[in-house]
This record gives sequence, C-alpha cells and structure tokens, in this order.
Amino acid sequence: MSDTQRPVLHRLREAVLALAAKNPVQELSVSEVCREADVTRDTFYRYASSPTNLLAAYFEEELETLLEVGPFVGADGEAVIQRCTVPARKWLEHVMQYEQVYRHAAQPRLPYALVAALGRCIHTLLIELLNQRPDIAPRVLGEEATEDDIDLFATFIVSGTIALFERELFSFPEIDIERTIDVVRGAATGWMFT
Repeated sequence: MSDTQRPVLHRLREAVLALAAKNPVQELSVSEVCREADVTRDTFYRYASSPTNLLAAYFEEELETLLEVGPFVGADGEAVIQRCTVPARKWLEHVMQYEQVYRHAAQPRLPYALVAALGRCIHTLLIELLNQRPDIAPRVLGEEATEDDIDLFATFIVSGTIALFERELFSFPEIDIERTIDVVRGAATGWMFT
C-alpha cells in the first residue's frame, strides 16, 4: 500500500468503527461511511466491497498482530495452558476495546465476514500450536493425527469459540475476561491445555 493510500484507508476504518459503534455494521450503507470518511464511493470501493468487509479486514489485520505469540512452549518448559491464555486474553481485550461494535453486530449472530475474520485468526493460532506440539494432538482411530485431522480439530474449536463469543455478546451486559477464559478452559478438550 502506498503512502498516499494509508491515510484514506485510516479514515475509512475510523468512519466504519465510529458508525458501527452506534448501529449494526450490516445495516450501514457505503454512502454513510463515505460521508463520515469524506471520500467518494469510487474511493471506498477501491478498499472494500461493503462496510462489513471493511470492518472485518481491519479486525483481522489487528488480530493477526495481537495473536503473534511465538513458540507455545518456552525453553523453561512453560506450560501450554499459560501460552494459550496469552492469545485468548489478547483476543478478549480486542473484543472489549470494540465491544459496542461487536454488540451491535451480534443480532444474535455476527455477520459472516466478521466470523470468517475471527475464525481465520483463531484457526491459524491453533494450527501453529499443533504444529509446534504434535505430541499433544489427539490420536485418531489409534493413530497419529494427519494434517487433515489437525485442521478438523482447529475448525471444531473455532466454531465453539465463536459461538461462545456470540452468546456472551448477546446475553450478558458485560464481558468478564477471567470468567470467559475459565469457561473456555473448562470446555476445551484436554489436548489444548496439556
């Protein structure tokens, strides 16, 4: 991205964030975002196909940066559970930062573009964990998990995590990070926190 494009993208992102904090992003029009960002519709479409996709791309980019945690087991033998808690906490802190945006979007389900962005980030993190620690992957029919099996494990965990997140946004007035992490720990399969 060129230096001249960055400020425009920044204005578009700020506009969609401000508007989505007041109204569900899926109800926003391109014209509203353009007015807020002071750009033309043609300019908007150079960056995104819809306000929801613009927001999802922004959140995915931010989450990818937040979830860069390095090795899951340090040289000192740090437990996987402690290493998994770091990205979970960062993810929930991201949610808290944009809580109104997420709450407005979850009516009661998040739009697909946001689910896909969140899912890709969590999935990548889980695949990274299992690639670094293949010894903790569940066995399948008594044999070592294949690459496809590992992908299925991660996909399963992603769907449960996003469903929990949607339920919490829709049902509870506040998000309690410690409570949520404990719920995930309790619901998670043994291999995640071995």
